[in-house]
Amino acid sequence: MSSEAWIGSADRALALAADEIKLIRAMTPSNAAAELVGLEQAFRRGSPRLPRWEYDPAPPPRPELTLALERLADFLEAASPLGRVYAARARELGLEAAMIERVGSPTLGELAVRRFAGDSPQDLEVADALAERWAGETASGEGHGGGVLIRTCDAQHPSSLVSVMSREAGRAKLPVRVVVQPGLASLAATGDGAILVAEGKWIGQRDVDRTVLHEIAGHALPRARAESMALGIYAVGTARGIDDQEGRALLIEESAGFLDAPRRRELGL
Repeated sequence: MSSEAWIGSADRALALAADEIKLIRAMTPSNAAAELVGLEQAFRRGSPRLPRWEYDPAPPPRPELTLALERLADFLEAASPLGRVYAARARELGLEAAMIERVGSPTLGELAVRRFAGDSPQDLEVADALAERWAGETASGEGHGGGVLIRTCDAQHPSSLVSVMSREAGRAKLPVRVVVQPGLASLAATGDGAILVAEGKWIGQRDVDRTVLHEIAGHALPRARAESMALGIYAVGTARGIDDQEGRALLIEESAGFLDAPRRRELGL
């Protein structure tokens, strides 16, 4: 472990900032489920329309937080090579705070490109081409993961997503709760101390198995290991660390044979 004097204070500062800056929560519309149904119906009628998203009036991060993160990043940048790792995460959190302030604004897209595409237009072009290719694949397999469909949130069914997720989390001795979450866009998501499972979606066994593998091996186990590390930056995450973890989770899916044409098409879309 490094003995640099600023580490403890930087760990606490970044942890506090990360606890306040919840990007996905702020970006998820409160009417997501109903609006997606409405958009699909409009598309099927041949009269597609723009989405009408609604957002909970949650207070944005405090303005002084963004300034404090920038000043912290300036200090850490000059401290050492390790300080530059911390500084990059501080700046990323500051950018995410600025994105939350612009939820629903036309200018949000500019910040989103900076956060997720970086400074390389070539990377963005490669990603767009891959997404277009995957979206155009023919999903010839059975929909919803194949076989009999089971509600994700059916705690009484031993093969439902919430039941299998709970068993696997217990088997791995993970310090997390498995919670059914209304309005969740994905089938599941891993957060601080919890794995969220979407409410009321009908899926097959293949999607259950894939989602459990993705969340447990791809997200929950790395989070648990990070919490036990001496340096706080592991738990807070490095810049783009969340993005890298998602890519690793997809590689885990691929190695288990789950990254088939239907899954690639879903990701591409």
